[in-house]
Amino acid sequence: MEAVNKPTEQETRSLNFLEEIIESDLASSKVKSIMTRFPP
Repeated sequence: MEAVNKPTEQETRSLNFLEEIIESDLASSKVKSIMTRFPP
């Protein structure tokens, strides 16, 4: 029987430009948390 490699959630999920900036800032410790306010 052949093993099926299932992609992880991170591999299948593409980030939009805002999510990419947020992920980058969190990874580099530029910011410690995300705080948003909706509606502005």
